[in-house]
Amino acid sequence: MSNTTEPTLSPSYQSDSSQNLTSPAVTQMNIITTSPGSYNVTMIKFGLQIEMNDTIFKEYNISVNDGNNFKNQSCDQSSTCNITGLKPCTDYTVIVNALWNDAEISCQNSENKVTTESAAPDDIKVSKHRPGHVCYQSDWDISNSQSTPDRNKIEISDGSVCFKLKEEDFCSSFTVDFNSESCETVKITKDITIDFIDPPEIDQPKPTKHPVRIEPKLPPNCKNLMVEYTCSETRPPGKQMNLSVLEPYTDYSCTGEIKNETFVFIRTPPVIFNIDCGFHIDGRSTSDNTSIQLDWTSTNRSCGVDLPKLSYICSCDTKKDIKSRVEPCVFTGLEPYTDYTCEVHPTYNNEKVNQGWKKTVKTKAGVPTKVQNLRLTVPENNVIDVKCDEPKKLHGPKGRYKARLHDPNGPVKEEKNFYCDFTFKDLSYSTTYRVEVTVYNGFHESPDVIENINTSCMCLC
Repeated sequence: MSNTTEPTLSPSYQSDSSQNLTSPAVTQMNIITTSPGSYNVTMIKFGLQIEMNDTIFKEYNISVNDGNNFKNQSCDQSSTCNITGLKPCTDYTVIVNALWNDAEISCQNSENKVTTESAAPDDIKVSKHRPGHVCYQSDWDISNSQSTPDRNKIEISDGSVCFKLKEEDFCSSFTVDFNSESCETVKITKDITIDFIDPPEIDQPKPTKHPVRIEPKLPPNCKNLMVEYTCSETRPPGKQMNLSVLEPYTDYSCTGEIKNETFVFIRTPPVIFNIDCGFHIDGRSTSDNTSIQLDWTSTNRSCGVDLPKLSYICSCDTKKDIKSRVEPCVFTGLEPYTDYTCEVHPTYNNEKVNQGWKKTVKTKAGVPTKVQNLRLTVPENNVIDVKCDEPKKLHGPKGRYKARLHDPNGPVKEEKNFYCDFTFKDLSYSTTYRVEVTVYNGFHESPDVIENINTSCMCLC
């Protein structure tokens, strides 16, 4: 190697008119246009190689740009420096500056523009490391790639270029064009298999009917695929089971396997659901004064008829009956003229489901019980007062009292009143009278209560 000498930087001078002194001008340290070195540029795979013709400088700054993007790299005093990760078949402007103390010295080359090599198909690798996308990775800069047909493109941190796949892309061929300014376009075609799909994007409508079926929407071009679901109860997780044994009104989590006859491609995210049959009860009631009968029909919007754990609870207040099928419920021993809250409610596995049918039913009027505490008094010699308390149970809508006075010497006298308070006047003296009192509820009259009483004698003074 020939001996090298350090470059000499000669300052220029300027006049200082204020002091009539000639002093050195300030040295421009950013860029020195002196050209002590030169370099050659050679095309290499994935980029360019810069070879310095002299190595008197310890470090170089190399910048390449394609008119839109810059790439910078520092190189030590080695005679060659490789810059890779460039775009294939693209014109690059190369600028080399040697570092000298705090200055940059521009190095020269006969041509300042160089075109990189073209890319080969083997230079670009295909991967599926981003679910739902097809990705391409290369030591070339392939950011100018385009898909056919056009798809949304994203670039990720490792230099890969990925294209978002649509439903029609799966189980078909997908082509990407890697364009350059002056070379032939590189086309890469990839068969997109079902395992490229992003499992959370599989459309799995929740089942709403029983027997249970889950029908995922698979890409339209994917044929001869099947999906087998395995399920378990969610609270607490129980044994594994298939769809055919699932029941309504139970929380399930089902995971599917998308496969052909021999190979499992994807396990789907779980489908969590609870089938509500949507029962509707159409009820009616009949009653007499001590019983109520409930009749009803049962329909549902989502389930078949084979539901062995289905039953019905009939109730009228505290009286209950459980039926395994649709048939009348009869409740006896009820109080007359009384409101009862009656319901027919479907149950599954002994748990009430849906709203059911509910109605307030009044029993028919019955016979009132006897009046209480009948009291007879003689306030005057030929006057009888009659009073009583209301019956324990009227068994009807209203009460009207009736008092009958049996006169042994005359006709029966009768009075009616809404209160049990009567007065019989102008009676015979010293006579035994029989008094009968009943209450009428608008439909029935109670048994009578009977007592005898004597009027007083008429005393002469």
